Amino acid sequence: MSMKFYETLSKDFTKLLEFGDEYNTIIEVGMFPQSKSYKTHSSVLCYRCPYLYNELKGIASENAVKIIRKPDLSVEVFNLLVRESSASSKPDLSRSFSTLSTSTSTSDSTGSSYSLSQFFLSPSSFSRIITEKQAALISTWIDNPDLPYTESTNPYNFQLVLRGSNHGFDHKAFWKKCDMLENIVVIIKIHGTDEIIGGYNPIGWNKRESQSRFSRNSGFTITRMSFIFALKDDAIQDSIVSRVKHVSSAIYNGAPSGYGPSFGSSDLNMIGNFKKDKKCFCIHNSYSAYEKAIRDTKESFSVDEYEIFSLH
Repeated sequence: MSMKFYETLSKDFTKLLEFGDEYNTIIEVGMFPQSKSYKTHSSVLCYRCPYLYNELKGIASENAVKIIRKPDLSVEVFNLLVRESSASSKPDLSRSFSTLSTSTSTSDSTGSSYSLSQFFLSPSSFSRIITEKQAALISTWIDNPDLPYTESTNPYNFQLVLRGSNHGFDHKAFWKKCDMLENIVVIIKIHGTDEIIGGYNPIGWNKRESQSRFSRNSGFTITRMSFIFALKDDAIQDSIVSRVKHVSSAIYNGAPSGYGPSFGSSDLNMIGNFKKDKKCFCIHNSYSAYEKAIRDTKESFSVDEYEIFSLH
C-alpha cells in the first residue's frame, strides 16, 4: 500500500508542474518560440527538487510569484527530466532525486546532453568539489567574524553559476555565464593531484575592461577584498588564504587573450580550455598581487572540474 501511495504522489508531482493551480513559482524553460512555463509551489521544490529550490532563494518575487528562467534548457529535455525523476518510488521523497544514478542522462533533439544530477541534487551536494564545511570556511575568510562560521551559521547561499562538466571548460563559456557578476567564488580541482584551489572576487570580471596584457589598458581592476586560497580536505585548519596586497592588479580581465577567471598577473590564472590545455598556472614572485603562494609548484596545470558560485 505504501509503495503505491508514493508512486501516486510522484505522478502528482508531474501534474503539479503541468497544471498547478495553487502556485507561487513559475519555471520558464527554453527560448521563444520553443518555450514553456510550468507552475508549481515552492514547498514542492523544497522537497522534490532541492537544486531549483536553492536557486529560488536568490530570486526576487514578481507580484508574489518567483520565476526561475532556464533558457538554455529545452522543453523536451525538461519534460524528460521531470518524468524520469518522478518515476522514483523511494519512500524518502526528500532524497529521491539525489539517489538517482548520477550517470543517468538524456539528450534533446539538438544533441545537448543533460545529467539528472545537474537538476536534482540534495542540498548537501551543492558542489562536486567542496563540502559545506569548506564553504563555511570561505565565508569566514570573506567576513572575518569574531567566531568562524559553521555549516549551520554560514550566512551565504552558494548559488551555482557555472560548472565545467555541465557548461564547458572553455574560457568563452566562462565569459558567457559570468561576465559582470559580482561576489564570485571560484573553486578548482586540479588534475592529477588532490589539490583544491580557488579565489574570491567581490567585484567580478568585466569583459569591457578586458585588454591584452601588452595594450595600454592593462585589463586589471581594483579591489581590496579579494583573496585566493588552497583548501585541505583532510586538515581544514591547514588551508591557505592569500589576501590581496597590490590592489591595483587584484583582478585580471583577459578575455581577448583567452583568459578566464584570473587573480593578479600570475597568482591564479586560468587560460584556454581549462581541462584539455595544461595552461592554467599559479606563480608567486616579487610582482605578485597576493601575499603568498597557494601551491608548492609553479608548474602549469589542467583541471578535473571547476565551479563558480555567486554568493547571496
